[in-house]
Amino acid sequence: MINIHLEVSRRWNEQFIGELRAFEEYQKRLSGEILRWEAGLTSLAAIMFSAPTTGEKGQNAGLGMPAKKQGEKAVEKDIRSMFRASDATTNNYRPTMATSRANFAAWRNSPFGDYSKILGKIHSDPDEDRAWSKVQNLMRSKLQEMAYADRKVYIEPGQMRSLHDQERGKYRGRILRHRGPSPEVSASPYIIGEMAIKRYVKERQKRVGWMKAGWSHVIERIGTVNINGKVFRPAGGKVPQWVRRHGRGGSGMVAQNVSPAERAKHVKILNFAGDAEGVSTSYDVSRKVIDYRNTQINARPYQQAMDKAVELWNAGRIKARGF
Repeated sequence: MINIHLEVSRRWNEQFIGELRAFEEYQKRLSGEILRWEAGLTSLAAIMFSAPTTGEKGQNAGLGMPAKKQGEKAVEKDIRSMFRASDATTNNYRPTMATSRANFAAWRNSPFGDYSKILGKIHSDPDEDRAWSKVQNLMRSKLQEMAYADRKVYIEPGQMRSLHDQERGKYRGRILRHRGPSPEVSASPYIIGEMAIKRYVKERQKRVGWMKAGWSHVIERIGTVNINGKVFRPAGGKVPQWVRRHGRGGSGMVAQNVSPAERAKHVKILNFAGDAEGVSTSYDVSRKVIDYRNTQINARPYQQAMDKAVELWNAGRIKARGF
């Protein structure tokens, strides 16, 4: 019979336990850094897929100059749906021949182009009463629109912002996205000089990228991450200046939980602009970001980062350098 007596030094045992606890604490910190890394990249994806964006794939979809120009064009189109240059001709269909019998008679006495169309047949009908009745039946649904079309409202440059904001308020922001403007404005836009319109368009175009800037603020608040001694900025340098120029923009928030008392570890990121103007919903931003990040997360070298942590710890490099 062989008797084996094993005795472990209490000092070395305490040192070993202390080593395990220290490494466990380091792993928790490393997990937190990886979570913050992910939060930064997810914020960048949110910038990419938030309006304005283009149909392109990859980062140019919402980070490149084409996206900025897309946003600027949308702003100008919205504004010109409300304001018309005083020297411009209108493209609105204005069948004023149905607004009064006198207008109808004047229309019948003026030349008409294509007599094969229904209006051409009414124009050439020898029975004026019958023709008048046909016009009334044809245009009945358009009478309110015609009344709007006959109005002419001349405004001063100083009125543009208040009128524009008032109209935007009816549609939670972008007018044309919500089938605006209102019928009377659509039928007859406010009349003002072309230079005033251009100046106002340029002024409002400066806000392009404001909603994206909340996510940029999140990236700035995350700052740097430290993955086994390698320090870098997630998404650093990839946020374009036309987004960064707004500073906090819609304003963003980062809330991190890597507390030992909590079993679940998470980083919450938030853009306080939320679903302003219904843009995020219409662009399906959440789904696109999740799909895009799922693909990337599966390819991220996170297990390699953990394996590297063990290797560096065993070599004493992490402890010695204080990571």
